[in-house]
Amino acid sequence: MKRLLLPLLFAVALPAGAVEDTRQFVQMPAPAQAVLRAEMVDMLVVLHDAGSEFATIAKTGDAAKALAALPKLTGQCVSCHTAYRTR
Repeated sequence: MKRLLLPLLFAVALPAGAVEDTRQFVQMPAPAQAVLRAEMVDMLVVLHDAGSEFATIAKTGDAAKALAALPKLTGQCVSCHTAYRTR
């Protein structure tokens, strides 16, 4: 299981400058950016729960079930972050 997750984590951690950024730029005033950031931080609490569920599944060693559970952990973040940027 660890051999499978490690490459996925490295793929997510690639430097942003490695490829052209094609995400839609959303220009926001500073107060709106602060509100958006606060909402994203609040969502981290939900991710701790999904992360615990994912860890429980991953500990079983069933790679198929773990991969099926991964989108629940990262899906919302990835869908927005791959489409939009504010900087």
